[in-house]
Amino acid sequence: MPILDGLKTLARIINECPNPVVMISALGKRAEEITLTAFEYRAVNVIQKPEGILSQNMPDMAEEICRKICAAVKAKTEVRTK
Repeated sequence: MPILDGLKTLARIINECPNPVVMISALGKRAEEITLTAFEYRAVNVIQKPEGILSQNMPDMAEEICRKICAAVKAKTEVRTK
């Protein structure tokens, strides 16, 4: 991202429009730092972007993303009803 990186974008989203966010990041060598910071900024989950040829594991990746987004939506619903 040219102006904001993913973590700065996450912070802005949470501050301006607090909704559950599932981050998808390349992570790389800073995986732990990025993940912990994302959780500090209140991301509900972090998914690592696959390396290499994406099409080879696209069905698995799509399933993981859908599962985590559904969990995020459910978490928000539970917070609203309490």
